[in-house]
Amino acid sequence: MYQRADRRHLPDSRISFDIISAMNALLDLLPAVLFFTAYWLRGLYTATAVLIVACCSTLLVTWLRTRRVPRMQLVTAILAIVFGGLTLWLHNPAFIKLKFKVASVGL
Repeated sequence: MYQRADRRHLPDSRISFDIISAMNALLDLLPAVLFFTAYWLRGLYTATAVLIVACCSTLLVTWLRTRRVPRMQLVTAILAIVFGGLTLWLHNPAFIKLKFKVASVGL
């Protein structure tokens, strides 16, 4: 006969869910925190390069963890690459400023 599982000895799934959701939130905020830190320490152009690398790294880590990428994260990374690349290539800060406006209006 089968015995009923004693629930006192089962791991609490809420704890693991809280850790995963906190890690996802930290991963989502990491590019913004790195951008503003680099902007404060080195200026806009360095911060723009840091933002592009951080967004690509976040996409890679998310893909490796879950084998899928959320649409909002993908769109944000594409906007950062396009507008950040234009900012670095043309040396014009208007493009990276436009990225934040497009992202806030479009998403």
